[in-house]
Amino acid sequence: MQEYTNRYGMTFKVGQVGTLTRRFKMHDGEKLTITGFTPTGRFMHTENERGTRYSFTTESQILRGSHMGNSKITF
Repeated sequence: MQEYTNRYGMTFKVGQVGTLTRRFKMHDGEKLTITGFTPTGRFMHTENERGTRYSFTTESQILRGSHMGNSKITF
């Protein structure tokens, strides 16, 4: 899957660059690139410049496993 449109009409594409935003500002402002999606489109896979991988929900852009939305990706 190369792109995904969520129920709010936001379209995400492989190669799109976003910014990691965290409530606790340890890595705030880190640039993330979308590398792919799960087959159902529920999660997007991203990677930073150092090769660290993250998964975010496509509906709310919250980091998978993040407690109460403390970490999210913004575009």
